[in-house]
Amino acid sequence: MQDVPNAFTRWLQDQLDERDWSQSELARQAGVSSAMISDVLSGNANPGWGFCKKVASALDLPPENVLRLAQHLDPEPEYTATRREADHVFSQLSDEDQGRALAMMRSLLQLQRDRAGPEPEMT
Repeated sequence: MQDVPNAFTRWLQDQLDERDWSQSELARQAGVSSAMISDVLSGNANPGWGFCKKVASALDLPPENVLRLAQHLDPEPEYTATRREADHVFSQLSDEDQGRALAMMRSLLQLQRDRAGPEPEMT
């Protein structure tokens, strides 16, 4: 038996409950076998990329959300007020100025790395 993230299986079961769908209905909507739905929910199979994308489509959710829940993608970074403001300002810049801003950010990152010194070698 493979290790399926409990959070994913709970989330998927909650989605079925909220929609009042059976496992068979999700299988039909997603175009996967009922056995696969059952195996994922019981922990006998891991939800793969294809499975997650089909489930996302059936549930009308962004595939990235489902892939993150299944731990195929890293969690989204936490957005602080500063990060939200920076995203807002960046989105208002022209394409040319966005390129300039990105170049400045890369320069600042390099300065930060230079000040920190060399990384310790892995042994």
